[in-house]
Amino acid sequence: YVLSALYQFRVSDEAHLVNVSVVDSLTTMIAAGVFYSYSHAEPSRHIAMAPGLLPFHLTETIQTHEAGLALAYNLSDFFLIGLNTRYVNITVEQPADTPADFVLDTTHTGTMDVGAILKPWQGLHIAVVGHNLIPIEGVQFPMQLGMGIAYQFGSYLLAEFDTVLDFSTDDAVAASFHGGAEFFIKNMVAIRAGAAHNMIWDTTYVTGGLGVVTSKVAVDFGLRQVV
Repeated sequence: YVLSALYQFRVSDEAHLVNVSVVDSLTTMIAAGVFYSYSHAEPSRHIAMAPGLLPFHLTETIQTHEAGLALAYNLSDFFLIGLNTRYVNITVEQPADTPADFVLDTTHTGTMDVGAILKPWQGLHIAVVGHNLIPIEGVQFPMQLGMGIAYQFGSYLLAEFDTVLDFSTDDAVAASFHGGAEFFIKNMVAIRAGAAHNMIWDTTYVTGGLGVVTSKVAVDFGLRQVV
């Protein structure tokens, strides 16, 4: 069994995020994992009102509980499939005078992700993932389709490219594209570089990273810059 726990603090909306999980991929033919995630956020924003009126300052409290079961199965040495079912509960506390167009309701619903990995030959991985296939209202749960390809050159170079199609935008389907590579020196030092473009925000990024890995400890530094 692999037990994991994670805590994060996000400054932009004063969010506390917690995730715990237990995974077993050895004792049965079907790998299984259960997880629970919790977040408590207090985002704040100004809303433009009718001409002549001051903007409305909205501070709200959003709590999200998410629990799920993930399953994966090796159909062969070359093909793997996975399924993730999730229950989501979102509660929102807002001021009584919040403008009607911005009032959010409590959400109780379930959704699922489905994925597959194809390994046609040694070192090559091709993947496809459908995310939030049962629609959930809210920008944090977009319905997406991800497709990626990665190639491992021995133990010293990994190259990857993937794209994500977002079906939750107001207009047509939008895509983001990401590519990168990692060069591993003497099985200890990792040097990374990449680039990404997001059509929703019409934004391009360059990325870089440096990591040091030992048998017991790994330390990584990463940077993303809008260009």
